[in-house]
Amino acid sequence: MIITLCASTKFYDHVNEIAPLLKTAGHQVLLPKTSMPNAEILEDDGSKKYKQWRKGLIDTRFRKVEKSDAILVVNDTKNSISGYIGANTLMEITIAYYLNKKVFILNEISSDNPVYDEILAIEAIMLSGDISKISL
Repeated sequence: MIITLCASTKFYDHVNEIAPLLKTAGHQVLLPKTSMPNAEILEDDGSKKYKQWRKGLIDTRFRKVEKSDAILVVNDTKNSISGYIGANTLMEITIAYYLNKKVFILNEISSDNPVYDEILAIEAIMLSGDISKISL
């Protein structure tokens, strides 16, 4: 299965730990461009260059989701929110859902999470931290 990993940039270390485990299990893994070594990272200075860079990242992520059979959302704790899912990750989930891709969520999402209702509505598959539960 081709799986695109989606996550907040704060979780990229965890993303890079999970990727080889998925590969060992026989999956092809597509990673966020900015999680890779030597990735170009621009600071938000409000410039046109920064906006174009961000747009390019979004476009690239959507193309990866389109190529995938499924996405795996790595959603650890951030800003005291367990199972954190940020705006960009929610956009990737939305695209996956729209394209009829399976959506796997690594960690449970609490009912007070701002995206809880949306994740339930699309019937995302909660893995409770166990990536061995991933299957088509």
